[in-house]
Amino acid sequence: MKKKKYLTFRIMLFLLGILIILFGMFYLYGCSAPPSTSDSTVQIEFWHAMGGPLGKVLDAMIDDFNKEYEGRIYLKSVKMGNYTALVQKIMAAVSVQPPALAQAYEAWTSQFVAAKVITPMNKFIDDPEIGFNKEEFEDIIPVFREGNSWEGIMWSFPFNKSVRAMYYNKKVFARSGIDSTLTPPHTWDDFVKVSQQITQDIDGDGEIDQWGTAFPVRNLGQFANLMISNGGSFLNEDETMAVFNSPEAVDALQCLVDLIYKYKVMDNPKAGYQYQNDFLAGNIGMIAGSTVSYVYMNLSLDTTKVDIGFAPVPYIKEPAMNVQGTNCVIFNKVSEEKQLAAWEFVKWFTNTENTARWSLGTYYAPVRYSALELPEMQERFEKQPGYKDVLAQLNYATYEPRFDVWLRGRRTLEQGGVEPALRGRMTPAEALNSIADQLNYDLERKRKRKKD
Repeated sequence: MKKKKYLTFRIMLFLLGILIILFGMFYLYGCSAPPSTSDSTVQIEFWHAMGGPLGKVLDAMIDDFNKEYEGRIYLKSVKMGNYTALVQKIMAAVSVQPPALAQAYEAWTSQFVAAKVITPMNKFIDDPEIGFNKEEFEDIIPVFREGNSWEGIMWSFPFNKSVRAMYYNKKVFARSGIDSTLTPPHTWDDFVKVSQQITQDIDGDGEIDQWGTAFPVRNLGQFANLMISNGGSFLNEDETMAVFNSPEAVDALQCLVDLIYKYKVMDNPKAGYQYQNDFLAGNIGMIAGSTVSYVYMNLSLDTTKVDIGFAPVPYIKEPAMNVQGTNCVIFNKVSEEKQLAAWEFVKWFTNTENTARWSLGTYYAPVRYSALELPEMQERFEKQPGYKDVLAQLNYATYEPRFDVWLRGRRTLEQGGVEPALRGRMTPAEALNSIADQLNYDLERKRKRKKD
């Protein structure tokens, strides 16, 4: 009798385990089941990290793609929790069973190219039947073509790309006696002057309660743009040595430090997105962030406190922009027909109408010039003056280093270089020198390994 109960208990545990596995698969792969498919339908997976309001736009577009290609292609959306989870999952799968298609940063792609696990996009782009003609290819914004190409070969394709914008609160401008209908500050000197005019003790209690600007303590994006605008760079010309500790780079980081300790136009920088919350509370005049930041700020926007204006980010010597975001790669371990199906989605997603749709729903940049001319994009520009100028920063944009060492180097620069300087623990020169030495050591070790 006891043996029978024991067996029953084991069977129940087994069934429970099966249910847990099925639930996990249900959670991982999404709630929607594929439509009825025939034997001729090519089923592929797209691994990505798009969640929240951005994920909703992507899901809707994937649904439309599946409807349009019903009976031929079914693309399954596989969402990871974040980019860290995504890259870990991809790295574990590349030599076993990768997806047909995945999101990837350039530094990841460099590793995929070296490992020979992805198919070059040129295989599809140059195909006279399924690829692009010269006009279609050149319609892709140059910085996206260049950032996805290694030695003349385009290995990945732009997916969710963004630029940085300066957001300013027109209500704070008006309260500070600044005409927000005029051109917002473009140069760094003007940005400092406007920040000083905005910084005030509104209620007269002896404490500043309206600040000119704010930014997070881990602020690589703003530092990068200022550095490039000052004539600096992450790497030397042949990309063999870190130079983000050059005089131009040190001066750029000093500009950010001076906002806190010299000009006193911002409170001490805080972690995470608290600076955006303070901006939305109506206490900050200007902040910088990705264009996609607007989607999240708009979710909790109180129009009685904030009237958001858009402008290009301020510069020191000349306008500069460092693009952000990921691309798509197609893995060569899957069958030829699955690779072709993945390309069909990439081509569909980035055509003029759909790249505009993606941009309108998420504030990511469209990847084609032609999308900027569509009536719906023109309507967005009319409703949000300054946004067109923000996207125009793509005309002189650059991209970050793409080698695998940069995966760690970027994070180290932000946490060990920029943050200590902003917290006042190290001078900008001390902080940047220490991280440049670390990265150069890693680069030298990599060169030696290649020789060996």
